[in-house]
Amino acid sequence: LAEAFVGEDLRAVPLAGLIPGEIRMTKKLQHFGYHEMETVCNSFMFPAGTHVRSHEFHYSEWLPGTSHPIQPVYRVAGREEGFMSSRLIASYQHLHFGFFPDMPARLIQQIGSAKIAGARV
Repeated sequence: LAEAFVGEDLRAVPLAGLIPGEIRMTKKLQHFGYHEMETVCNSFMFPAGTHVRSHEFHYSEWLPGTSHPIQPVYRVAGREEGFMSSRLIASYQHLHFGFFPDMPARLIQQIGSAKIAGARV
């Protein structure tokens, strides 16, 4: 969903461009493990200050660039993480639905509200 993907050969491949910046491959695993994190802003999924569990494992990093101001979504292990726009939350965090059991229903409700309002989902 980012603007570009940069492989180990440093060649950039254009992507969808919904998230400012690029995804760049790394040679080692990044931020591997389970986390308890806190939301740092209100979103269509959670109010600010909500504690959520997640896990992450990836061999890439997101370099947000400077073209747009970035509102981080989560604070995890002392770092801010994620990207949010009006109808998109993107993050390396894989949310744990068991810790927040009404999360799937909340997501479906938000999708339904967007469709009723005429938004393209």
